[in-house]
Amino acid sequence: MRVFQHPLVLFFALWSVFLPTLAEAAMSSVSYQVPWDEWASAGDEVGSSASYQLGDTVGGLAVGSGAGSVYNALAGYRLSDSRAISFFVAMAPVSGTSVAYSALDSGTKTVTLSGVTNPFSIGDAIAIVENPGLTQLTAVGRVVSVGASTVTVDRFEGQVGSMSASPTSARILLLSGGNISFGEISVASGAVATGMVSVQVPTTLGYSLFAQSNGDLLSASHIFTAVTDGSVTAGSEEFGIRALGTKATTASDTALTTTPLSIQASFVASHQDDDRSALLYKIALSSSTPAGAYSQNVFFTLTANY
Repeated sequence: MRVFQHPLVLFFALWSVFLPTLAEAAMSSVSYQVPWDEWASAGDEVGSSASYQLGDTVGGLAVGSGAGSVYNALAGYRLSDSRAISFFVAMAPVSGTSVAYSALDSGTKTVTLSGVTNPFSIGDAIAIVENPGLTQLTAVGRVVSVGASTVTVDRFEGQVGSMSASPTSARILLLSGGNISFGEISVASGAVATGMVSVQVPTTLGYSLFAQSNGDLLSASHIFTAVTDGSVTAGSEEFGIRALGTKATTASDTALTTTPLSIQASFVASHQDDDRSALLYKIALSSSTPAGAYSQNVFFTLTANY
């Protein structure tokens, strides 16, 4: 088996957020702007046409905030609409936390570990992976409860519906970093970096999240081939990215280039419950791929829809 030295580093920490110019029916002059109106009666939540959008409030509202151990409440005139859009990308480091699991209950969203000490904590972002590799099944979630040998998440996003309740080869990965270093990659198996993308956008019309590279994946002497057939396959030189989930917009393994690639999108707001996708970066080698240190930077751009 030929082993290929491939310290590929992808820098996911360089993110950007793009806010297009608002096209709303707000009242304004050189010295003021009223972005929302309020009706004593009648009215509608949202008014729009092909060229504008206006949010309405009917009746008076109390003002203030409240909080408890499991909730936060904001009250006031369109107070929630002042929240900024946000997102993050978290990957599983090659040498990061990874443990085997033996059982999955998709109904209770609980995973049972395989006889190891539970290393996870409430709030952790995790991925569960069945049959790790280029054809793996993947789902992601955030930990809400831990037991001596169990982990329960708030919800799963990805391919949990296709995963076995009693897998023979499966692992839980802690998603905690922004950089990936594949190290040595086998021609026979290739490699996969597993992660999660999370988006919160309060705008009524949703958002689009894009990924793009700063250029080719390359070493000093060779440009790596991007995937063109929708599937990164062991034994063939190719690499690509794929998002998995209800809001994901990549249907197959897709080339990552300098042109923005849509990986997740929605046409409605995401508030307290963030929109998530499992994120996979796949790479495979051929027997003729030159050895070397290959690298590429990956950028993410979140655009709110108005």
